[in-house]
This record gives sequence, structure tokens and C-alpha cells, in this order.
Amino acid sequence: MLPAHLTKPLIMVKQVFVWSYFRREIMEMIGTYEAKTNLAKLLERVNKGETIGITKHGVPIAILAPPPQAKKTNPRQTIAELRSFRDENFLQGISLRKMIEEGRR
Repeated sequence: MLPAHLTKPLIMVKQVFVWSYFRREIMEMIGTYEAKTNLAKLLERVNKGETIGITKHGVPIAILAPPPQAKKTNPRQTIAELRSFRDENFLQGISLRKMIEEGRR
């Protein structure tokens, strides 16, 4: 856990210095009314990688941030895994048509 003096945000002209366990970053702070009015624009900015804080009466209450990046897999590895799965699993005499019809019920 962070020391108490690091958990309180240091507010500067529409910017706040935010501490996290892994990094420090400066983000723009926006009021709730402005955030509600311009949500689509804010989401576009977040999609580009920005982090935006939302305040209520000057107190930070939320952070809009892009999701953590999912690790990319090698397409060749994925294809190899699918082929391996296909080779190991059989229908055991059941026709594919019967399985499709059973799934529709």
C-alpha cells in the first residue's frame, strides 16, 4: 500500500498527478457535467491511449482509461493448436448434420 502522503492527488490547473503502484502519470481532469456532455469525444481520446479523470465538485471520482492490452498470439501457433485439437477429437460415428440439428432444438 502507498504511504498516506502519496494517495492524495496533487491538483494543478485541470491536471492531477496520480500515483499508482506501477507508474506515475499526469492526466486531464474533467467535471461530471462536461464528461456527460462530451462522452463520445472523451471515449475517442481514451481509445487513442489517453487517461482522463472525472471530478465531482473538484474531487476525483473516476478515471477513464484504455483497457490493458491483451497479449497478441502468434497466428501460426493458434492454427497449430486448432489442428492439434481437430486431430485429437472425433465425432465417433455421429454425423455433423445430426449435431447441427440437435443444437437447433
